[in-house]
Amino acid sequence: MGLGVLEPKTSEHVPGTSFVLDDASRPTLLQDRDADLKYDRRGAVPIILVPQPSDDPNDPLNWPLWKRDVILVILSTISVIASTLSPLLAANTVTLSLYFERDFTQMALLTGYHLLGVGVAGFIFVASARIWGKRHLYLLGTILIIISSAWGGAVGTNYASLAWARVIQGVGLAPFEALVNAS
Repeated sequence: MGLGVLEPKTSEHVPGTSFVLDDASRPTLLQDRDADLKYDRRGAVPIILVPQPSDDPNDPLNWPLWKRDVILVILSTISVIASTLSPLLAANTVTLSLYFERDFTQMALLTGYHLLGVGVAGFIFVASARIWGKRHLYLLGTILIIISSAWGGAVGTNYASLAWARVIQGVGLAPFEALVNAS
């Protein structure tokens, strides 16, 4: 067997397994009930597609591979960029505490506020994605991240405004934290 798994020494049949393709009672020819299933017919033996794509051309399972790869690269890139917002201020906490004239704990709370926004919005976005889909949430998250980043950069020395910008950044990050792994 592969990956270092040892062959059983006592018998040919491993308990808890079955030979699906070698089962004589299983029909090998295409039945009428299987006629509506979709197959990948590129190889010598047709393979049943799981999950089954719909007839809709907008179904991602019907898209060409290059289009799916482009979407994957875009989502991955935005997720990496968005996820760097969480620890971004941690490296400059001392510098920011001097700039804002606040103590170290208050500046460290900016990361906590950011994660608070991620946590609260995550529940809302996951439920919303199950009902209406993910695309609008990715767009909303991107727009919120851009606006809140510009807002956070323009606050000057207003700590409360920066704290709210960090909360909104967290809300914008939530779709990329919670939904990309399911896309």
